[in-house]
Amino acid sequence: MTDAANRTAWTQQVGRRWWGACAAFALGLTAHAAGPDIVLKDINQVIRFGEQDGMVAYSFANVSCNIGNADLAWQLSGSPVMGLNMYRLQDGTLQHIGQSFAKRSLFAVASEGCGPCNGNDNEVLGAGCQDVYNAYYNGAAGNLGPRSTANAFTGAVEPYTPMTGNVLFRRLQVPAATVDPALNANALHFAEGVFVATDDARAGNALNNASYKRIALQADGQFVDVGETDIGRPAIYAWRDHGRGWFQPDESVRIVTVDVPGEGRLYVGSKARSIAPSLWKYEYAIFNLNSDLAAGGLEIGMSRTTSVSGVTFQAPRWHSGEAYGNDQWVWWRMGEGSLRLRTAQTHSQSPNDNAVRWGIMATMSFVSDAPPVSGELTMHLFKPWPQRELPVSAWVPLPTFAGGCDSIDFDNDTLFPTDTDLVEYLEALAGAACPTCNDIDFNNDGIFPSDEDLIALLRVMAGGNC
Repeated sequence: MTDAANRTAWTQQVGRRWWGACAAFALGLTAHAAGPDIVLKDINQVIRFGEQDGMVAYSFANVSCNIGNADLAWQLSGSPVMGLNMYRLQDGTLQHIGQSFAKRSLFAVASEGCGPCNGNDNEVLGAGCQDVYNAYYNGAAGNLGPRSTANAFTGAVEPYTPMTGNVLFRRLQVPAATVDPALNANALHFAEGVFVATDDARAGNALNNASYKRIALQADGQFVDVGETDIGRPAIYAWRDHGRGWFQPDESVRIVTVDVPGEGRLYVGSKARSIAPSLWKYEYAIFNLNSDLAAGGLEIGMSRTTSVSGVTFQAPRWHSGEAYGNDQWVWWRMGEGSLRLRTAQTHSQSPNDNAVRWGIMATMSFVSDAPPVSGELTMHLFKPWPQRELPVSAWVPLPTFAGGCDSIDFDNDTLFPTDTDLVEYLEALAGAACPTCNDIDFNNDGIFPSDEDLIALLRVMAGGNC
């Protein structure tokens, strides 16, 4: 069967399946944006292609929607393209474990399911219409082009050379250990798709181009999709939404959007947790939605006397001849004590170094003896730009100049700031016992109980200094 016939048959099959099921979703997909606007509506049919050299290849099917009020250009082997990703959430830590090359388009087959569909298809996806690609097409190496040929901010997509190779070639690749059922019994996995589309970007509608969905690992190493797709939200949100288990939020995870002036959007997540008496583990994640400038580093302010150990960096591996390298980020302490992490080489030294490119999430962590406070870190862009350093709200180590306050995780349950911390503190002030709590002298001035302790606690919880 030809690709065209296969696509048409699959579209008809899935269209019938989704006609009734998507009625509820349509309510959230009918508010047309000005111009073309592509979103990933659903992820399903996860396929395991095979394993080689300690890596496993997967793919998944997708249903896309044009929720804009104008037709979206659909170019043979061109725009739109979609990067396929897989994440693992284990023991409260989210990692991007694998990525594919960017799936290229064939032609659009318009169907209902995203609101009133005008029926236009083939070289366009009509306004209000949906289109379907199966997992075999999305995982065929000849349909996968380098991510480096797409500029996610402008939406420009360069031609690519179709190639074939082994079972892993250009497909979504993940380390076998991350999908071994025996090693991941308590882990959650998520699939994500990130679109780049030329006229979607030109219309300013690219900020909803990532969606994610849980995929459940089976005993045979296969995955099945679970629940509903989180439309228009990248998988970095799974860290907070499901950080303590499926639909059990981790309120200690902070996720903020970072918009580059005059360019694209990134997301930064942060978390800090107590791992031993007077030791905290800090974790940071950067997800690049559509910035061509890419993220090239972080700088976390702290005092010279603050200890730092166990610094880590993790990102999905570039493979199959992609232009980008896989060097680990380097780190050092600045003269005033700040921790700096960045690519092994600068853009001027190596423009293809391992920066956080579009559709990619990287994570960093370290252990410190300073308790966390709400503050700011600095994200450094990889490519030259007028504003290359961007402030980001995050959990950061308490600087010594901020005072000698205790951790705001008063009850030491690793979640903070929460209502429970404040309630437990107020009850402790009133004389209630709390074996896991810190002492009530929050500001460590030797005077307690006092109004100053409570005022200092509220101030630090709100992000201020002690």
